[in-house]
Amino acid sequence: MVSTLRADAQRNYEQILQAAEQLLKEVGSAVTFERIAEKAHVGIGTLYRHFPTRLSLFQATYETKTRQVAAKATTLLTTAAPDRALRAWLGMVVEYSARYSGFNNLVELAVTDQASPIAQAGENLVKAAQKARLIRSDVAVADILKLINGLLTGTSEADIEQAEKLIEIVVDGLKAD
Repeated sequence: MVSTLRADAQRNYEQILQAAEQLLKEVGSAVTFERIAEKAHVGIGTLYRHFPTRLSLFQATYETKTRQVAAKATTLLTTAAPDRALRAWLGMVVEYSARYSGFNNLVELAVTDQASPIAQAGENLVKAAQKARLIRSDVAVADILKLINGLLTGTSEADIEQAEKLIEIVVDGLKAD
């Protein structure tokens, strides 16, 4: 967030993000705004002024993680074959969703919001793999993210290995004839 806030408002904003990140780790994405406000030592109105929705709070909390996911796509495009880059990137998305409660909400958002950094990163990978004729031409990044999001439902760190196997099945199903 751009620092155009007063010093106390900026401090509140940062306290809310720290509390949200900690409680998302401890409690999960069902944590209440009231509990986050209490942990951040701010009023519930202050929290809602900064974050009117759960999604806006998740987006701010995981802004750095989202940038990492987008940057990884760019790196993978220069270091791996496009289909392998897509597979590795999907693995990172699943890992982050399992490790950071609420991150899967950002993956879900990317299904409908093609301007999201996750959707844009995935789009670049899908287009590269399609251009190389390594995956089907009728597949959109939204299709893949919707599949992955379904796979992520209820996934925890303990389930990452199984999720990796399921990604292999999804990627195999994308292969061009």
